[in-house]
Amino acid sequence: MDLQILEKVAENKLSPVDAYLLEAKREGKLRRARFIRWKMTIDEMPMFLRGVFHTISIFPIPLALAKPFMKRMPAQAHDMMDVQTMMKLLRYAKGTVVDIESDGVKIQFKI
Repeated sequence: MDLQILEKVAENKLSPVDAYLLEAKREGKLRRARFIRWKMTIDEMPMFLRGVFHTISIFPIPLALAKPFMKRMPAQAHDMMDVQTMMKLLRYAKGTVVDIESDGVKIQFKI
């Protein structure tokens, strides 16, 4: 991302969503995301439950179905970013992979 755009975001002259859209316009057409795939592995989980989670995560989840769950996020998450801003970011985030690794837990989201 361009340094000038990042400086404007740091000074709160430009929102992160607008900065992303400006940068994406330079690079070309934005790719619209329609589905989210997730994979979760917990080391201490029994094999049966691990198999159930892997079977459920085979199918991608449409973003339209994810929106009601995002509205029920904990209050701490709403302090960081509201649901509308998060949905705008997710809508044009196709090709993004988020890996979360902790002690014995691995979660991966593919948008």
